[in-house]
Amino acid sequence: MAKSTPSTPRSPRTPALLLLSGLLLLSLLVQLGVAWWARADQRISVEQSAVLQDALWVRGELHAMAAAETLWLTQGVADPLVRAQRKGTELLSTAERLLVRFEQGSAQSGHAKQLLALVQESTERAQEVLSDARQAGPSSGTLAMGHGLIAARLDRLDSVINALQSGAQSELRALDERAASRFLISAAAGLASLIIASLMLALLYFEARSRARAEHEQGRLAALTEQAERRAQKREQDIQRLAELGDQLRPAKSIEDIAEVLGATMRNVFAQFDGALYLQAPSRNVVRRQVGWGKPNPPLEDLFTPEDCWAMRRGVCYPTEPHSPPCRHLAEGTNPKHVICAPLMATGEIMGVLHLSGSMLPDLHERRIAQALADQLGLAVANLRLQENLRVQSVRDMATGLYNRRYIESALLRECLRARRSQQTLAIILIDLDRFKDFNERHSHEAGDAALGQIGSILNQTIRPEDLAGRYSGEKFMVLMPEADLSTAMDRAELLRRAVRSTPIDLHGRRVEALTCSIGLALFPLHGSEPALCLRATERALAEAKKDGRDRIVSAEDEGAGKVAQS
Repeated sequence: MAKSTPSTPRSPRTPALLLLSGLLLLSLLVQLGVAWWARADQRISVEQSAVLQDALWVRGELHAMAAAETLWLTQGVADPLVRAQRKGTELLSTAERLLVRFEQGSAQSGHAKQLLALVQESTERAQEVLSDARQAGPSSGTLAMGHGLIAARLDRLDSVINALQSGAQSELRALDERAASRFLISAAAGLASLIIASLMLALLYFEARSRARAEHEQGRLAALTEQAERRAQKREQDIQRLAELGDQLRPAKSIEDIAEVLGATMRNVFAQFDGALYLQAPSRNVVRRQVGWGKPNPPLEDLFTPEDCWAMRRGVCYPTEPHSPPCRHLAEGTNPKHVICAPLMATGEIMGVLHLSGSMLPDLHERRIAQALADQLGLAVANLRLQENLRVQSVRDMATGLYNRRYIESALLRECLRARRSQQTLAIILIDLDRFKDFNERHSHEAGDAALGQIGSILNQTIRPEDLAGRYSGEKFMVLMPEADLSTAMDRAELLRRAVRSTPIDLHGRRVEALTCSIGLALFPLHGSEPALCLRATERALAEAKKDGRDRIVSAEDEGAGKVAQS
């Protein structure tokens, strides 16, 4: 299932940013309006300036025409008037252009019409004067009248031009006033834009910082979430490995099997830790290292006493707190805070300790896993010891510590087959305690049990390492000596007989008389080609020893039973 992307929460600064954005847009629109207004006024200013320029030019030209006309009237010179009259068309177009610039019905439009009329009048008058000049020249009457007309016309011209100039200047002054207003409005809008932009930049800065902090926090939370997921995944893997460890430990038949399984598990579960498995000796006074892994520095102790480990003394995973006193079995230079000691417990009994040490402080999960691992190891060791006890009980006789009859009979068959394959001999020795029933009646059955246990110890101490000794029946014992000839078997039987005879029975510190024994001996296949035949020959030899007075050794001969007496 795909993960949904979480929606980004709305920032509390968003409304303020939207409002400031609207205000900034409004101020920009105001500035654009002011700029458009300025361009419109600039066009008006250009037009008014053109009006002034055209009006002044028209006045100058008309004054020049009046002067040329006066010169003709006073001096009869026609050339200046001719030149002035040639500009009549341009004067008319200029006056018409002035008229077009103004709206119909306005005062300036009326002044422009008057100016146009004056221009027309002046040009017509100049034409008439030139016509008259070509016919008769100026007269005194014409001169007097012309001076009056020229003066009146110039007065009207000046009046019209002054009115146009005054109107244009008024319009220019109004433009200047509007320019000042525009400047104030533009300055206010610009200042407002600057303030709004500064506020927006400040808000954006704080928003960016807030978003950066939020992203950092989100990244931190994501990292923590990922770390928690990894820890959860590792915990699941550790729990699965512990379950697998239990399945692998269940069929373990020896400490070596446990060590092999444990080594593979520790490399996966506690890869960052070195350590060792310690088991308590049967004497319960010392704890020995059974298996180690990693390269601990400093090296771990090979053995220590249970009192040196707080975990074994308290029965809990140790240390429980950072300031707990360190275990005394830690090597010098070991940081006690980086150590885990988990006791191995089963059925309320502490069997050892799982020791872990690393370069970092273990967390609670690692301590719990270590204790769970130690509990499984404790159950495995207890199961292994129980199996060993059951196995020992199935093949050993509890009273003597020797093999029981079932085992010694199967061993007899096995050793006979091996001797036949290797073409060697097997010495079979039967030992029977003399008058053992009388001994029990004199000293109690407890003394008889003590005597059996002591005889078992004597047999274990006297036979060779490759020999097998077992309790054959009540007070009867059997010894199997692989690859032994008759002389070797007789010598070993004699050692057994003398050891039994010379060792008093210890009954709780009170020593009672020693027992004697009768011994029958036979060689396979010399005295019987089958195990049963050879065993019967040994029994006949034993019966012969008992019959001849006990406390002696009798060997079976090739045919029947012969005697070898030992005094």
